[in-house]
Amino acid sequence: MKIGMRTIKTALSVSICILISRVFPINNALYACIAAIITMGSSVSNSYKSGLNRIKGTIVGALVGLVMSLIAPGNILLVGIGIVIIITICNYFKWDKSIATSCTVFCVIFISLNGRSPLEYSIYRTLDTIIGIVVSLVVNYTIAPPKIHENVVISYKSLKDELFNLCKSAILNPIEFNLNEFKHYIDALESSIKMHDEEVSSITEGLELIDDYKEFMKETKKLYIYFEMMSTMQEDLLILNSDNRKSYEEIFNSTYEIELKDIKLLKESFIIEEENIVYNYNVNKICNILRNIQNNPIKA
Repeated sequence: MKIGMRTIKTALSVSICILISRVFPINNALYACIAAIITMGSSVSNSYKSGLNRIKGTIVGALVGLVMSLIAPGNILLVGIGIVIIITICNYFKWDKSIATSCTVFCVIFISLNGRSPLEYSIYRTLDTIIGIVVSLVVNYTIAPPKIHENVVISYKSLKDELFNLCKSAILNPIEFNLNEFKHYIDALESSIKMHDEEVSSITEGLELIDDYKEFMKETKKLYIYFEMMSTMQEDLLILNSDNRKSYEEIFNSTYEIELKDIKLLKESFIIEEENIVYNYNVNKICNILRNIQNNPIKA
């Protein structure tokens, strides 16, 4: 079984936290290690967001824990009041993802003082957590960072390579066309573009042609809508009109009649006119999109 880079970077982050604790006067490396493990994400932006949420939660939890500890450390009633205060503060600032961290830090400080100074203990817990977060972020950003740009290009090429074959299948046999397969390619591209935008909005440089990839994705989503409409048709004897037939042969560089499984389908007597009009309308839109994609390739 292959060991992923995220696994290696998580292990490295923990090791660095322990090393720092031995070189510098860190009170407890455990909290730094926990923060590093939780912060390490599948992308730099995920790590950044996770780290930011944890820092906010740690500060809130430490402050409330400090105040409550100065009043009556370990008091059962104050524990409940402190949790209510923390959740209220986090909800007010819309820090939903910081609630768990904040409550945990509060409990650690409020319950585990054992005669130590509340102020000193709160500061140490906050610093330990921040050190773990910073270590995790630095490791994730500097050592083999996730290739978000490459993922966009790979997803684009995967869809582009299959696009025309899928479109041909949809035109020739719209009722039996596998919409899920086509949607799978679109979802993969959309997911990689979304991750790219999240990375760019945080701390990394954007992909130069990202707008072109987004436009390509929009066009393929339009294709999906046309395919979906065609798949609902009841009539399985759907024939291209002369204009669409010409477009089909130009785009796919093949003869329409040969592509059909049964030549007798070309006989007008087999065609239900209403269904065929709707079918040809959708095919016309599909051909226009494909022609636009052919004429405006992305130089990936």
